[in-house]
Amino acid sequence: MNETQTINRNEILNNAKTESELSDLKQHADKMIRGFENFNNYSSNRAIWELVQNACDLTTNCEVILDYRNNGFSFTHNGKPFTTKSFISLIKQVSGKYGEESDIPEVGKYGTGFLTTHTFGRKFRINSILEANNTFFEIKDFLIDRSPKEWKTLSENIRTQKENVYQLIQEGAILFNPEIKTTFTFLPETDQELSYIAESSKDLEDYIPIVLTINVRLKKVNIILNDTETSFERVKKEKVENDKGLELYKTTVSKNDSNKILYSIIDTNDQIEVILPINKNHELFQFPERVARLF
Repeated sequence: MNETQTINRNEILNNAKTESELSDLKQHADKMIRGFENFNNYSSNRAIWELVQNACDLTTNCEVILDYRNNGFSFTHNGKPFTTKSFISLIKQVSGKYGEESDIPEVGKYGTGFLTTHTFGRKFRINSILEANNTFFEIKDFLIDRSPKEWKTLSENIRTQKENVYQLIQEGAILFNPEIKTTFTFLPETDQELSYIAESSKDLEDYIPIVLTINVRLKKVNIILNDTETSFERVKKEKVENDKGLELYKTTVSKNDSNKILYSIIDTNDQIEVILPINKNHELFQFPERVARLF
């Protein structure tokens, strides 16, 4: 009789703990589901720059790769590895910056949100490094599954993914002197997600020189699209002396073997940079209509 009571007590206790944890995770699941309901083509455009912005929060010398091969999408950056806190924060979606405090000030100003990246697929795999106590654990094909449309099932997924982090620490491979890089590989399952991926690849050649100009941490962007690789890199950014008292700058961005010149004015007090519609020959031009006016 006592044994039966003990078994029942343990079962009841475990169920209570699980229900409590799922209830705690409900707020995170609800937030994700609400965000998914607001997706549109503009969300997929913002998603690219959200990924870039988050990567730049993790290093002052950022290099990224946008890979569109096989009708899919993956994003790779060379920022610092995950910690246990930042990895679990990403799983719970508590911060666009993975929830990690840093001695590198954030460049993100407008909070577009990591959720927009789910336009490319509500499932994605992470290949990266988890650093804890000077030990590097391999994160290999770690699946994040946010496909459920109901909060309880999504909460169960979040709970399982948290447990997988603990299992990784207990059983995962330990690396020595690893290459520090992180890749998010999105797994589209619907025609709409494939459409969002295709939409996000448009206008990159117009956007990237602008982003390289205004984000000093971003150094290099490689695009792999239609079996063609295009490399953008900021060559230099120099102040242009003038008699108007303007903080005028000239930025040179290379695209493969050619250079593009961008002029900008910086308001250091308000931390605003305005890209001027002036080309290398000092002639006025009009920005393409699809290019955002605010970053």
